[in-house]
Amino acid sequence: MALLPIWWQLCIFFVTANNRVVGANFLLSKPRCYIPCGQICQAAIHCYWDAWPDHSVSTNYTLHWEPPRHNKDHVNTGNPSGIIHRENFASHRELSVWVQAVHQNGSAKSPRSVFDTGKIQKPPAPSITSSHRDPMEIHWDLTCEKLHLGMGSCDVRHRAETEKDWVKTDVGSHTSYEHRQPVQPGLTYEFQVRCACSTGLMSDWSGTTKILSQEMTPVGELDVWRDCKVSQQKLSCVLLWKKLPRSQARGEILGYTVLNSGIWYNISTARPGRQLVCDKTKCYLNVSLMSSAKIWAYNSVGASAPAYLHFPQPDIENNKEILSFQMNPEKLDVQWDPPAHLSARDTGDDYVVQYKQVGQPLGQGFDWLRVNQSGTSITFQDQFRKYRPYQVSLYSVSHEGTSRQHSSVIAYSGQTIPPQVPSFKVIKINAYSVALFWEPIPLSMQNGVVLYYQIGGATPNDVHNVSAVPHNENRTFELKGLSPGRNYEVWIKAVTVAGPGANVSAKFKTKSEEQTVHFILAVLGSAALITIVCACIFVRAYRGDTLSSPLCFDKNVPDPHNSLILQQLKNQINDHSVWLLSPLCEPHPEISVLEVVENKPATFFSGCLKTFNLDQQMEDSSSSVESDRMDQRSKKEDYSQMLDSDGEQGGQQLLDHEEHWNSSQEDFSSGYEKHFMPTPQELLGC
Repeated sequence: MALLPIWWQLCIFFVTANNRVVGANFLLSKPRCYIPCGQICQAAIHCYWDAWPDHSVSTNYTLHWEPPRHNKDHVNTGNPSGIIHRENFASHRELSVWVQAVHQNGSAKSPRSVFDTGKIQKPPAPSITSSHRDPMEIHWDLTCEKLHLGMGSCDVRHRAETEKDWVKTDVGSHTSYEHRQPVQPGLTYEFQVRCACSTGLMSDWSGTTKILSQEMTPVGELDVWRDCKVSQQKLSCVLLWKKLPRSQARGEILGYTVLNSGIWYNISTARPGRQLVCDKTKCYLNVSLMSSAKIWAYNSVGASAPAYLHFPQPDIENNKEILSFQMNPEKLDVQWDPPAHLSARDTGDDYVVQYKQVGQPLGQGFDWLRVNQSGTSITFQDQFRKYRPYQVSLYSVSHEGTSRQHSSVIAYSGQTIPPQVPSFKVIKINAYSVALFWEPIPLSMQNGVVLYYQIGGATPNDVHNVSAVPHNENRTFELKGLSPGRNYEVWIKAVTVAGPGANVSAKFKTKSEEQTVHFILAVLGSAALITIVCACIFVRAYRGDTLSSPLCFDKNVPDPHNSLILQQLKNQINDHSVWLLSPLCEPHPEISVLEVVENKPATFFSGCLKTFNLDQQMEDSSSSVESDRMDQRSKKEDYSQMLDSDGEQGGQQLLDHEEHWNSSQEDFSSGYEKHFMPTPQELLGC
């Protein structure tokens, strides 16, 4: 493409610049002028006009008029209004007025306004003196007679408080108005009046008078919903509802009645206390409720129809694929695909779409909208906080009040980098690997959707991306490929679409190979011991033994703890005097020579002689026991002679102890030993 000649480019530049200056000019409105009247009419003319739209630019206004008087034809002002004093215009003459504005970007001139200076008197606004509800009418006064002006005509305008546009009615010269059109019960209507005298201009509108129509019983039912959370496997819910529109309330709502699990709550809107919390559009009952609830709204005439709601069990269905959204700080658009099992049956269920700011208490940061079953989208208009998560959920609700969740997603109106991980540490150290543990960032503080966690630092290029799912559970990661006996410092950081957050680091030293071998041997030894014990238990259980007897011993072998010998030995151990006086503890004990004599084994036949006389066997056995006792006493006397003269006192105590021992031995053949010890015949194998 060929370039335009330089002179063409200069022409285009000047034309464009000139258009910008012209385009910057603003066509001022025609000035509106009048002579204000109160108790009397003033002499000066007051004019006003629309201001320059760009308030950032300083603008100078000049009010001009023709014909001039006393060589005065204009007045300068910095405001979009001006005054022409009486000496500068002729009475009852035609006057032409216009305005010129000048500012740094250009200038502007208004059209001319031409009027008769004797016909621009403006009376004050009427004063509404009284009003009635049935019939709905108003009365007012006018000051035309006081101004010595004839009565002109009046206009009345009215609207319901829920409407924006006024309805105007010309009532002529009357000073009252009766509203005969149908009205909604319990709705407030607003009225204003303006009048003109026989000559001059119409006055300004009067102040607004409000009249409340006759109240009636509310119609319809409340739009009721719930905000729930699960804490320690327990479901907690609060009840929320939208305020009735004035067309349904048909009067001032005085309070609400709630029935839940047989408990009645009657809350007044005049004195709500802590139980009832309301904003401009909705309320919630600040009480944790269970199962189902029923609620009414009432005014001075009666109550609305009851609204039912069943609190659900913890939701388990979450098909995220059917729900999509677009969110910014001012608006949330939600779209969804109808669940297959709902579209397949004609239930007439409605949809409820709700959002909840994560981390807010029950009933706060929460709203919902209802859509009939044919709808697939909804828009929330609200102020959404940046970098804060909102949980958006889709429910289907039956006419009986039962609900079912189908999908739930996390939405952000804006995302930024995440904060640091709250906790990061090493929980297990080996020679070639370590186990890392970290606590994920709480959902309410993530500043966006955490895509994954990055772990690195072991080697310069060794960075691991670990999934952030599930978001609410503590995480672990095994870092491998390390060297034994080395110091390391590893770090972790979270990553969102806006980028990674700050690092959190942990230091550790890997174990040496020798420590690892010792640890393995200890583990193997413990495992072997546990295996042996378990095997013994299994063998005993297989043989039908009880666990009261020692492990791995034959069930016919008695428990030695029942033996009198062990019990006496335990008493000796606990008795410190015996140990102090024991020959082993003497400073210079005399040692006797012990001669060991080998007994010849008895022959098999000598031990196997059969005895047919049982009494004779018992007598021989008693004689043998008595002989043994005599031998023991003889040995005790021999031993007492071995004690030196210096240890007489200690020896005497020892002799007393041995007498106690021998006396206890007299019962040796009774009890445990008599029952369990083998007889000589059993020892000889007979």
